[in-house]
Order: sequence, then structure tokens, then C-alpha cells
Amino acid sequence: MGWSTADIKPENILLLDSHCQQVKLADFGLAQKRGTMIRFITGTLPYMAPELCSMALLDGQREVTAPPLSVEPSLDTWAFGVVIFCILTGYFPWDRCMDSDDFYQEFAGWCRMEQRSYTEKDIPPLWKKFTPEAMEMFGKLLALDARDRCSVGEVRGYMEMEWMKKT
Repeated sequence: MGWSTADIKPENILLLDSHCQQVKLADFGLAQKRGTMIRFITGTLPYMAPELCSMALLDGQREVTAPPLSVEPSLDTWAFGVVIFCILTGYFPWDRCMDSDDFYQEFAGWCRMEQRSYTEKDIPPLWKKFTPEAMEMFGKLLALDARDRCSVGEVRGYMEMEWMKKT
């Protein structure tokens, strides 16, 4: 069946050796079985997928108006993509995955391009420092549509790529 931690962030990633070869996740307080229907979730906004941000109670909001959401591993895939961005840059790509966030809006616009380009002129400003290979990975980890995000197995595949090992 599988589980989703629904709270992947640097504070919940344990490095067990000095070479960062052994990594474990911690804090499963928000974990849910795959397929569980939820109406509300808490978490850390910058790491939350767009479909989760629509379910988070924001400042001044009294109730969630979004329809129930099925918990899937794609929620963790998204959060992992944000963690990788933070590790490589030292900052968040956005505050929250909502159209009101300009940085998210720039990235979402790039993701929505039919013929997505990996050339520097087409990539949003915060993302220009990455190689085309890295942008391809981010495009799969952070796909706006959860059905288009890569699987956990594909995530592992990206981590095994030679260019990633050099970072």
C-alpha cells in the first residue's frame, strides 16, 4: 500500500555518516497511508505541493474550502524537489505554492510551457544557475500536476546520476 510522510524538510532528514551516504527520514507525525482522503493538513508551506497549499489554513482563513485530497507519494516527491533546491542554493524557491507568490508564479509559468525550454533565456531567474539536466530533474520532481511527478524510483535514479554525485 505505501505511506507518505507529508513532511519532508531538512529538519526531518538525518545524515548518519560524514560522507552523507546513509540518510534516514524522521518525524512521521503527519504520515498517512497512500490513498487516505484528507481535507486539511498542516506542514511547512515552502515544502508543500500546490495541491496541499490549497488545503492549508492561511492567515485569516477559518475553514478549508478545497475538496478532499488523496494522499500520494507525489506529495513527498514535491517536497524532496524543494529540499534539493534549498541544498543547492541555500534558500527557498518560494514562500508557498500559490499564485500570490511571484517566485512560484514564475516557476509555474515555465512548467506550463508546452515546449519547455531548458535554455537560459527561458528559465525563471532563480533557476538560471542550474544545468539543463538539473532543470529536467526539477521539472519532474516539481511537476505542477501530481500525476506528472516522477516516482520514488525515478527520484533514486536522479540521485544516482553522475552529475548529481558531483554536487
